[in-house]
Order: sequence, then structure tokens, then C-alpha cells
Amino acid sequence: MTSPIPPVIIKTLERFRSKQLHNQRVITVFLPPDYESQPEKYYKVLYLNDGQDAPAIKLAETLAALIAHHEIEPIIAVAIHATRDRLHEYGTAGIPNARGLGKKARKYSFFILDEVMPYINRRYRTLPGPVNTAIMGFSLGGLMAFDLAWNHPDVFGAV
Repeated sequence: MTSPIPPVIIKTLERFRSKQLHNQRVITVFLPPDYESQPEKYYKVLYLNDGQDAPAIKLAETLAALIAHHEIEPIIAVAIHATRDRLHEYGTAGIPNARGLGKKARKYSFFILDEVMPYINRRYRTLPGPVNTAIMGFSLGGLMAFDLAWNHPDVFGAV
């Protein structure tokens, strides 16, 4: 008989405000199952663009299973939901494409670096430095993740 897999702890920030982008969005934080029982422990962080897609890829269940089977160490995952401005917020280094999409990508970068990450680091027990910080995304969110990591190797160690 196998024992049940302990679930990750899910915290939802319903209206995270951005001064950079002059909007607000949902951010979902996935804490490892041992987060509350190990108050002295600090964790690596994975940031996800297009965080609204976390349920579609069963992020909570996948993290819980990978942690329970010791395939990854316990981590904190921060799912940053896109807004209706997604096509303008995601891009490369703030240079819009030929159709003018991505014009807010530079501001989105500063939103992540100057607003989201400091909040997460203050609120949760995170390990510092690029060796402990990764970013990912889906489709355009993946492009934005690559751009952030490429331009900020001092912040992100994996993409």
C-alpha cells in the first residue's frame, strides 16, 4: 500500500498591483508540503510566466509528486498570471515586433525584477542568487522568460 502524496500548499494573491505596468493580476504561490513544518528551511524559487496555465499542466500535483519521489528538491513556484495585455507585456528586451507587440516587455521585466521578486523574497523563505532562481513560461511567456534570463544572468540561473 502506497502512502498518499502530501500536497503542495497553495497561496493566491488575488490583486497583486504593479506600479510599472499600472495594473493588477493574480499570482499563485505553490509552497512545498514541508514549508509550514520546517520554519528554518529556505527554498529555491521557480517563477512562471502565464501562471494562469498552471492548472492545465497540473503544476500542483506534479510538484507534489516530484518532491515526494525525491526527483526534485522542495521548491517554491510562483505562477504569475497574464493580463489582457499579455501580447504587449511579453517580448524581447522591450523591442516591439513588426506588428507592435511586446511594447511593454521592458516594463514587464522591471515588474518581475523590482516588484514580484522582492515581494516573494520578503514574504517567503527563499534562497538568494541565480543558482537558486529559475524562470519559465509557455509560448510567448517562454520567450519572455528566456529574455529575462538572458539579460539578467545575475538573477536567473536557469530558464
